[in-house]
Amino acid sequence: MDQEHRLTRLEFGNIAQGGESQVNKQRPPASPRDHYVTPSEDQLNKKRPPSSPQHHYVTPTKVKPPRLPLGPRQDLANAVQLIEKSGAVDEDYIPCFELELCGSYGVWQQKKSPKAIVLVRQRPRTVIQVTLSFLQDLKRCPHFLECFELFHTPDYLHLVYEYVDLNLVHIATVPSRLTLEQLASIAGQILSALRFLEEHRLQYTQLSMSTVLATRSGLLKLGEPELCHSLSASRADRRTLQAVGEIILKLAHTPNHDNSLTPRRDVPAQVVDFNGLAVSQNVTLSKLMQHEFLSTGWDQSNLAPLITLAAVCCYRSFRFCDGA
Repeated sequence: MDQEHRLTRLEFGNIAQGGESQVNKQRPPASPRDHYVTPSEDQLNKKRPPSSPQHHYVTPTKVKPPRLPLGPRQDLANAVQLIEKSGAVDEDYIPCFELELCGSYGVWQQKKSPKAIVLVRQRPRTVIQVTLSFLQDLKRCPHFLECFELFHTPDYLHLVYEYVDLNLVHIATVPSRLTLEQLASIAGQILSALRFLEEHRLQYTQLSMSTVLATRSGLLKLGEPELCHSLSASRADRRTLQAVGEIILKLAHTPNHDNSLTPRRDVPAQVVDFNGLAVSQNVTLSKLMQHEFLSTGWDQSNLAPLITLAAVCCYRSFRFCDGA
């Protein structure tokens, strides 16, 4: 027979009487889902490890980029010890302008990266009474202007401080009444700084609204820490404690449009009583810190909105340096 006309023979004799072929006997009955079989839970567990809360997938959140250095606290504070150098400050810094805070401070910028902005104060050697170790110890207290470097010349000492450009004088001119919590935050932070000095047998006699500096976060710092001197008695000077009460009472007043302070008729009674204790003859630092006025604590974040407003609307006196 020709291969092109080959015939295929089908054997029907092997079909069983029940109509089921030999091929059908070798496989289970057909079902509508023969094309796909859903795996059982046991089969799935064999292919993957048991799940646990730690293995669940968590949608990644956006990670905030690290904050860039904005000032000397982030840039220069990496050095544990206070840096002391011989020579002029202009070897490492460039003068920008002079700023009136508690006296005149020079605003300088680093020559090298990260070119941080700092405050520089020039003092005659005969005025400085504190030691280098004391300025280093002040780094442990957040309520003092932090010193980073000392430059020695034959007649003067140049102190490099962190940059702060506001004080309580600027805050007092803001046309907004301070709340009781804000007043307590100011008093508590000042007293905390004085307590640190008392523990080190030192006192701060320059306390005024201009020497209390304010950062944007609400943290208050005492300026001119280099002028601290030894305690003449076993406790803080009464005149310094009296100045605390006077500062709080002034801030409890409302400024007029011409920035002049006028008495408020609704000054909180706790503020009046706190001032009365501060100016009394038997006042002590511990008594002031235990006053009811400070019983709610002194959270510095209460001052942040007020300081931000002061940075926008207040007038700050400055003078450009020659060649800046």
